[in-house]
Parts: sequence; structure tokens; C-alpha cells
Amino acid sequence: MSPFAGLLLAAGLALGGGPEPQSIDGKGEFDMKAQFVGKACTFVDWPAASEVNDATKPFVLGLLGGTQNTWGDPLEDPLARALKATFATGQIKGKRVLVKALRISPEIIACHALYVLPSYKLHMPLLRTVSQKKNILLFGASPGFADLGIHINLTVVSQRVRFEVNESSFRGSGLKIDSLLLKHALVVKQGEVAHD
Repeated sequence: MSPFAGLLLAAGLALGGGPEPQSIDGKGEFDMKAQFVGKACTFVDWPAASEVNDATKPFVLGLLGGTQNTWGDPLEDPLARALKATFATGQIKGKRVLVKALRISPEIIACHALYVLPSYKLHMPLLRTVSQKKNILLFGASPGFADLGIHINLTVVSQRVRFEVNESSFRGSGLKIDSLLLKHALVVKQGEVAHD
């Protein structure tokens, strides 16, 4: 089994073949997504000039569109809580992780990766443009998001969690994806999903 296959299986993701992947039943969903984001980032390279390569600065992970509590605290969102808990001690690319729950604002450009929730689907043209200019890795978990430009989109196929990769979005962003990640992805090409 490849190192990446082991990482994905540990996060409960289907790869096709090998041990039976975890079924989708909602249990641990947010923790699984948070773990996947961290693991997937290790298989992506940012341009040499990116702050991602500066060991003195944190890896900034944004969550766009989380729910807020009565006091407007966006970290009350269950996915935001899972991301914050996962990276309280965990790292991405050997760096501490700063998790920010955001709305559309200039703060987005400070992110190295951004997890986009479904409520921001209509903002995808803007997010694609910002991603290309600022080398921001976009994650999602909504049907059709990969076709809209999300780099890595978690999806459900036959009651199993899989992930889609939009190769053309990667080409336009300055980010480079490891072939090992592509090997286990449903690759989106010209609006269609190729099952690799």
C-alpha cells in the first residue's frame, strides 16, 4: 500500500481496492474532513516565494461560510471546531496552523488553504480568481464544486467518501499536486469526472 493510501484509509476515505472504506453515517464526519485537509496539503507544493515555505510563519487555513452563534463567533461551526481541534497540536507542512472562520473579506488573501462551504457556491468565480493570484488551495465537499473550480472536493460515491481533483484549477493557481494524490482521485477534466 502506498504511503498516501495509508493516510487516506486512516482518515476513512475510499481509494478503490484494498480494505473496505468507511461508510458515510455522519459519525466523525467533521473530524474526518479536518484530517483529510491536513493530509492532502502535504501532497501539494506552493510556489517558492509563498509564505507556506517560511518556517517562521503559520499555515493559515480558512473556513469560508461557517455558521455563527448568537454572539457572532464563527468558530461555533462544527467543521471549524473540528479544524481547530485537529490543528491545536497538529501541523501542516511542519508548521503550526492558524484556523480562521471567514466571510468574503480581504482576510481571504492571507490564507494558504481555504475550505469553502456550500453557502458560498455563487462566489466561486471570485474565489477562483483570488486563488490563482494568491496561490490559495481550495477545498470543498459539495456536489459540483470541482466543476466550479475547487481544487480538491470531497464527494460521496456509492456511500463512500472519495475526492475529486480539478487539474485545470491546479494549473492556473501556481500550486503543484503530487501525482500520488492524483492517482487516488476522481480527476475532473473539462467538466466531466474521469474515474482513475
